[in-house]
Amino acid sequence: VRSFKQSLGKELPLSHEQERLWILQSLNPGDTSYHITGSFWFDGFLKVEWLEKSLQHLLETHHLFQMEFFEEYGKVFQRQKKSLSFPPLKVESLEGENLHQQVEKHALALSKQPFDLRNPTLLRVRFFRVSSTQHILLMTVHHMIFDGWSFQIFLQELLEGYTKKKKRG
Repeated sequence: VRSFKQSLGKELPLSHEQERLWILQSLNPGDTSYHITGSFWFDGFLKVEWLEKSLQHLLETHHLFQMEFFEEYGKVFQRQKKSLSFPPLKVESLEGENLHQQVEKHALALSKQPFDLRNPTLLRVRFFRVSSTQHILLMTVHHMIFDGWSFQIFLQELLEGYTKKKKRG
């Protein structure tokens, strides 16, 4: 079994599912039907810097976020990029009535932005502050690197990373 560290920068074949998604995306580049979007609601004090560092840590440790996809000689490959940095979270305000409807509207807008499968990372986030003790993280990721099951794992690891940073202060 070859580890991802040994595979850094090397061409790796796609899974059958990834090949299928690549073909579908190639036939319709603006298609967003293979985007997975979720919202994570945080209640209580939240330090944005710790959340950013936790997100960055997940990008660095989960190699699928570092994959770039490319075509060569009529065949599609994936290759792990050396490093990716997550841009700082832009804290947006969200207030007023119908909070859930507003979040759904923003989530839909985020999910309707096409990804270019050739350019990592296939992940986008938006971060909202509702109050000093309520925050919402919206996330859209392409199914090429993620599935519904991954969302639970991602959130669990994000919270674990945040909790570790909180304990360290």
